[in-house]
Amino acid sequence: MLAATRRWAYLGVGWCSLGLGVLGIPLPLLPTTPFLLLAAICFARGSEPLHHWLMSHPTFGPMIKNYQTQRAISRRTKWVSSVSLLIALSLSIAFRADPLILGLQACALCFVAFFIWRHPEPANTAANGSPDFTADEDCDANAPK
Repeated sequence: MLAATRRWAYLGVGWCSLGLGVLGIPLPLLPTTPFLLLAAICFARGSEPLHHWLMSHPTFGPMIKNYQTQRAISRRTKWVSSVSLLIALSLSIAFRADPLILGLQACALCFVAFFIWRHPEPANTAANGSPDFTADEDCDANAPK
């Protein structure tokens, strides 16, 4: 009974984390990678098929693998994130947000940008800038031994 409850808890947290991670793609103040990492951990403990699906997903899998193995963020992800941060700030300016709110938002966005850009880029990046992982690759193949 306890094992089944624990499994369902991992699945629930995993799905919530995955949902928040997906929402974090267009929302600049909601981080994507930490939620995807948490979803991967929860799915690994709650459902091997879901874990395999997430790790072999063409969009999320390489992002998770790069961060797990190298603590790296791809250049494309850095640029997309930075552009979405600027769009968010620009929208706040366009909608004439309160100057105090703009200042707080600008500080928060600068912190997020600093966090993103301070991470290295993956060592195994293809010529087009995309990660060199493939969907068929075993998710533990590049894990440190």
